[in-house]
Amino acid sequence: MGTEETQAYRTVRSAITGARVASIAVAVLTLGLGALMIFAQDADATTTTMVLAYVFGGLFGLVGVLLLWVALVKLSPSRSPLLVALRERPADLVWLYTQDVVVRAGGATLPPRNCVVYAKLANGSTVGLSVKKAKEAEIVGALRELAPGAVYGYSPEREARFKQDPRSVA
Repeated sequence: MGTEETQAYRTVRSAITGARVASIAVAVLTLGLGALMIFAQDADATTTTMVLAYVFGGLFGLVGVLLLWVALVKLSPSRSPLLVALRERPADLVWLYTQDVVVRAGGATLPPRNCVVYAKLANGSTVGLSVKKAKEAEIVGALRELAPGAVYGYSPEREARFKQDPRSVA
């Protein structure tokens, strides 16, 4: 990889790492809520209240541990199918497109603050990166630089071709 490609690779890796950090934060919050349910009980709580607190605290704890495992192991940038493809087989990235995250509140549609950058791989898998809208052009530019053969933009025809034969999109 040249200097520019290395910077582009770091940009994509940074986006994946950001998603991992958010997942770790959710896991720690879930674990904290579980611990709070178990350890912050009133001294004169009834048996039923204590059992419910232990059950729900334990469930939150288990979900928190599972989320933490996913964040630390499964979401590791070194295991990301997108980064592996970009590092070892850039031609396997066949299609890129973005989709704004639409938020509706009180009947009004808010301007998009986030978007998902979808990267479709030659093996038929899809990797979605949730990024701030302000970073969209930077991430897409880095991906297009690292995989110049990838087609950019969504269309229903491309989706149908991708489902039949992923390599036919590029």
